[in-house]
Amino acid sequence: MSAVKKIPDAVFCCLYRWMQTGGELDKVTLSAAVNQTSETEPVGVLVRKLEELRKAGYDDIQGAGYMSVRHPEQARERRFELVESVIGKSEAAGILKDSRVTLLFPPTPVGIKKTTLPLSVGSTGMTASRTTQ
Repeated sequence: MSAVKKIPDAVFCCLYRWMQTGGELDKVTLSAAVNQTSETEPVGVLVRKLEELRKAGYDDIQGAGYMSVRHPEQARERRFELVESVIGKSEAAGILKDSRVTLLFPPTPVGIKKTTLPLSVGSTGMTASRTTQ
């Protein structure tokens, strides 16, 4: 797991999002990850592969089996296998267990939904100044 801590945050974000959160590929984060890695290291090869997939588009990603509405678990496994084939199983699992996950992807607190209606509008849609007969 020590090797996982050495990868830059942009690379970590790209790999975590790819494996865990539905294969989301962010253009800005991916380009930062490409700039922070070299073409010769395994992580750099993987980031460049993800950049190619992002440029290819959603249809190609779905066609390769990395995204699927019908079989999301199989698609997740397929994304994990791609990462695993390049950087190794323990490194890939280490990314999902890394402590930076909570720092870079903080959990969103469940809040109280507030109405967008002005306070003068009641539940029936009538204003407070109008009365019903």
